[in-house]
Amino acid sequence: MSNKIKRIYDRVSCNDDGFLVHAFAQVGLALYMFLVGVEFRGDLIGRRVRSAGAVSVAGILVPFGLGSVVALFVYGDPSMFAPGVTAGQALIDDYNQRCYHQPCDEVGKGFTFEAAAQEAEAAWRVGLAVANRWQKPGWTAQPKF
Repeated sequence: MSNKIKRIYDRVSCNDDGFLVHAFAQVGLALYMFLVGVEFRGDLIGRRVRSAGAVSVAGILVPFGLGSVVALFVYGDPSMFAPGVTAGQALIDDYNQRCYHQPCDEVGKGFTFEAAAQEAEAAWRVGLAVANRWQKPGWTAQPKF
């Protein structure tokens, strides 16, 4: 069944980017928006202006206020801000001198492999998604950006 769908998709898409499918999707979206506009009832909006405005203003002011409160607490704590690349490099250099391939570099008894298992599962899911795509990953000599 998936091979049939793939063949249909390949015929409709015309190229690797699926330009034709995207174009039809955009036309469909425009038609849908047109129909929504045709069915638009201004009298409903007119009756609900205050409640719609209150929801809109609350949706802006509440996150802004919460962010401001958090910022007040964080701003007073200089340890929340990175002292720069040089300080990070100093920490790396210190670790490499003191602990790299030394007894202090060992994993502690409290270490669990839960994070490593989550990382492995995420990598497996990405690999599975790439492997199950209809289109092979493309590699180019020139970067896209």
